[in-house]
Amino acid sequence: MSTQQRITCLSCGADLVVAAADQQTQCAYCGARWRIDQTGGQATLLAADRVGQAVEDAGAATQSGIARLQKAQELASLRLQLQQVQAEIRSIERIPPTGRTRAQLRELRSQARPFEQQIAALDADLNPPPAAAPPSPKAPGTLARFFRWRVNIPLRGRLLAVPGFLLVLFACCLCSITSSIVSPTRTPTLTPAAVGRASATLIATARPAATASAVPPTTTSAPPTVTPILPTATSQPPTATPIPPTRAPIPPTATRLPPTAPPATRGNLPGLQPADVKVNLEQRKFTCGGVEQRKTLYSWTCKLETASDQFVVQVYARTLLTVDYINVATVKLVAAPDDSLTAQSLLGFMATMPFDGAQPAAARAWVEATLPTIKQNGDVRTATFGGAPYQLFGGPAARTLQMGVLPAAP
Repeated sequence: MSTQQRITCLSCGADLVVAAADQQTQCAYCGARWRIDQTGGQATLLAADRVGQAVEDAGAATQSGIARLQKAQELASLRLQLQQVQAEIRSIERIPPTGRTRAQLRELRSQARPFEQQIAALDADLNPPPAAAPPSPKAPGTLARFFRWRVNIPLRGRLLAVPGFLLVLFACCLCSITSSIVSPTRTPTLTPAAVGRASATLIATARPAATASAVPPTTTSAPPTVTPILPTATSQPPTATPIPPTRAPIPPTATRLPPTAPPATRGNLPGLQPADVKVNLEQRKFTCGGVEQRKTLYSWTCKLETASDQFVVQVYARTLLTVDYINVATVKLVAAPDDSLTAQSLLGFMATMPFDGAQPAAARAWVEATLPTIKQNGDVRTATFGGAPYQLFGGPAARTLQMGVLPAAP
């Protein structure tokens, strides 16, 4: 019994001879590699290498698609953050510039610059510019085509072409010279008789028709003698009397007054802006997020977490340039003998926010004196400074300070 079998290559159709112990083979004609299945004593070719390559290609494409999707999500997130920063910049630019607003603008623009650079890099990675098309070859000019034609023709033809070209050029020059000699351009000469005839014609044309009809011609009268009027050097040009222009009356124009702007919304903490709170907190290593829009309010959140404490400051307002309510929460993560020291420092600082009519020294002294008296969650202390209500409450592990009034939903 023969141990070899003859099978057909699946790629090119050539005959392949395989032994019973062979597990793979290669076509001698097209070079394709095949795995051999010897099940049941019949050899069968398997395209395992091609299937594996297809699987690898599909996996690579999937990984590339996942990476592109992640970059697209990161690009969308960066654009959202940049829009929030730009909204704050536009809101500050609408108010009169001061030293504090200029510092806020510099800080916000420095925050927007890294976002713009990252967005440009991701956009260039996701949407690379198309490759420039190669320049189209310039069509050869007439002179170049002539020399190309001259090179391609036989030597005899080239020798005959030169005298023919010179003969045509000579004929053109001869024709132009002959035409200028036969029909030269004459310049008309102005004589005194011609000037007289022209003057008589002008006088006869300008004479009124009424005068000619009043004196009928007689048969015995001699023809009138026309004396030519020649221009003299002493003749003066006619003087024209200028007519002053009449000025048309200018109708009065009505001045329209600009519409009166509606009164600006005044915050419950007047004169204080969200950017003021954010700048002061960021100087103390807080991390502040962008503006969040709710149904009728805007809110900003700043956070700071240390090894023993966690602080959260929330600002609420009806517009982007006002502040109505501030909520300051402190949480003690690790117990300490005196748990009010860290909370006292932050809450006393927040009580000094500079709104119109504020009393920072009195508000800070009230916070520092009231905190040790609050022993449990039910204790609530209230006070009013500069027309704004203050509330202080919370247990030993969590202290809360509230400033202003939270606007009610309509």
